[in-house]
Amino acid sequence: MYVLLFLMMIEDEGDRSEIAQIYEENKKKLYKVAYDILRNHHDAEDCVQDVIIALIDYLDKYRVATPVHRKNMLFRMCRNIAIDKYRKTKRQLAHEQYAEEGEEWVTVDDDAFVDRWFAQQENRRLLEDMIASLGETYSDVLYYFYYMEMSVERIARMLCISESLVRMRLTRARRRLLSVWEGELYELRKK
Repeated sequence: MYVLLFLMMIEDEGDRSEIAQIYEENKKKLYKVAYDILRNHHDAEDCVQDVIIALIDYLDKYRVATPVHRKNMLFRMCRNIAIDKYRKTKRQLAHEQYAEEGEEWVTVDDDAFVDRWFAQQENRRLLEDMIASLGETYSDVLYYFYYMEMSVERIARMLCISESLVRMRLTRARRRLLSVWEGELYELRKK
């Protein structure tokens, strides 16, 4: 409903009808992708709407893409927006839990703490770069399993592959990480 209201604000009738058609053709599939990540009906619907609204900015790129690339573009946008919503919700829940327990977020001015925190952030970025270097096939599975803390079963459903293939990709990705980045990983472990 929100998308349809937003569409009324688009001045060009052709753009408006094209976006409306894209929405109608893909809303169920996009909802499934979003729901597999968010596990909440309302959040998944919001995610689909956000994808369509974001698509307006990329409409020119969408038009020149092949049909396969169009679908990939939509589903990647949906996945990324859903992951962002999932992370935001997870942070909000953690903050609310602290508030309910009567605790406050702790801030520390200790220089050693700040140094450790930056080292961890640097390590995290380095590890993310290492994982990204493995290629989409392996990096996606590692990301969902370790960062999103998704089960093998859920990853398999989301990627439309078997659970055994997910486990195999996880194993291969770990081995590849170790073989390619062994020195850097050893340095990270020492810190």
